[in-house]
Amino acid sequence: MSDNSDSIIREVDEEFRRDQMMALWKRYGASFVSATALVIVLVVAWQLWSGWKEGKLRDNAEAYVVMEDRVSTASAADASRIYGDGFAEMEGSYRVLAGLHEAGALMNAGDHEKAIQIYDQVAQLAGDRRIMAFAAYMAASAESAAGLNDAAIARLQALSVPGAPMQYNAMELLAALHAASGDRESARAEFEAILDDPNAPRGMMARAQDMIALFDQEAQLANTQPVATDVEDKSAAEKHEEEGAQQ
Repeated sequence: MSDNSDSIIREVDEEFRRDQMMALWKRYGASFVSATALVIVLVVAWQLWSGWKEGKLRDNAEAYVVMEDRVSTASAADASRIYGDGFAEMEGSYRVLAGLHEAGALMNAGDHEKAIQIYDQVAQLAGDRRIMAFAAYMAASAESAAGLNDAAIARLQALSVPGAPMQYNAMELLAALHAASGDRESARAEFEAILDDPNAPRGMMARAQDMIALFDQEAQLANTQPVATDVEDKSAAEKHEEEGAQQ
């Protein structure tokens, strides 16, 4: 993940100057949340293992193995349908895991609105607050990909409260959405909040620092450009006066 972060830092300046902040996010968004996704998988795995030991989920376990075998040889379009069947038919944690897979497959296929629906259903089904928050965060990501920025921002604001499981990821994506919409002030506020929090992930703090530096560069360019124009206008006016005097 550190290699991806280094690559992001090297490319962010060029991407931002083209006003393509969200293009950057879409390219590297998976790596930003990969560690959190791993935690979610481990939580679900533990729930499944506990259920297996109790002998309550063996039928679902067998069905899940069959489902994964089918997906391994399926096309991208068929994968979402297979996971969807599992989500509809399974119970407990296996259903949650199948739903996350289905929504992810729909995202990869570009069906963002359907993915939002599935993530919302998973969030309602999940009994663990970390899984609920992860599903809600991914729903916000799908909303941003679908161009539903207002809905995504509202969802992320609820997820970014102190102590929430996806607090920092939500703050970073929220800042990215504000930057993409041209609201540099709100974006800066989110990035500065990340920097001011000693518990924020170090890699995220580094990205926030880079983005604030780019905002500062952008502001300096905006402030110097009118001055240069005024000087040029003044020089042109003086030249015109001199030519008039000579005539």
